Amino acid sequence: MRRKICSLTIIGLFCSLFGGVPTVPSGLAAESNSEAMKFDLRPPDRLAEAVTGDSAWTIYATGTIDNGAPDRLQGLIKKHNIPAGSTVEISSPGGNLMAGMKLGQVFRASGFDTEVGQSDPTDKNASRSGQCFSSCTLAFLGGRWRFLRSGSIYGVHRFYFAKSTGRDSDVAQMISAAIIQYIRDMGVDPELFSEMTAVGKDDITLIHEKELIRLNVVNNGQSPTVWSVESDDLTLGRYDRCEPSCGKGTVRRA
Repeated sequence: MRRKICSLTIIGLFCSLFGGVPTVPSGLAAESNSEAMKFDLRPPDRLAEAVTGDSAWTIYATGTIDNGAPDRLQGLIKKHNIPAGSTVEISSPGGNLMAGMKLGQVFRASGFDTEVGQSDPTDKNASRSGQCFSSCTLAFLGGRWRFLRSGSIYGVHRFYFAKSTGRDSDVAQMISAAIIQYIRDMGVDPELFSEMTAVGKDDITLIHEKELIRLNVVNNGQSPTVWSVESDDLTLGRYDRCEPSCGKGTVRRA
């Protein structure tokens, strides 16, 4: 299921390919377009870590995805030795397309999970719903496990050039191929790209959580079932099934 918000020329959400920044849709994004993406680091509670052994951090990523965002995050990860298994709560109106994909690659290489959400200003230890639009939707895919916090929204639209390159058609084909390959590399159904191109640049499509799960954009901590076929004398004619939460399924047959 998808919903279309009409006329982004009215609500002002744009994605610029070459370094431009989007303006903010009224009522939908919390950050000003004048602000580059910020990373608010929350280390684990030391007492809880001592008891449970959980050393995961929470990183709140908010604001416009600018060219420097991937490198800034990479620097923070190294400086604080943030471990795999940490979670990035991301809420962003979008920003630079290529930087969004690079940010997603940093998430994946670091073994981070992602969730559309943001810090709750009334409780520093809690999170609340967020919004992920435009290039944020690609960055989000970098999470190992990907979640949509209750009340959060995920919206895609067609990329376009803020300024003509003189060979827009050729460049658009190359960029489209790069996006599709990135989506596949992240283990997501490339049908997501079709959703991105289903409407014009001045519209945005909000994708329902059920559809996000079907496309594996949201996986809720589960890997898609992978089936393999094996045979041995002990399982002649018997079929064993593994549920998706197992991560892998095996069918044994003679």
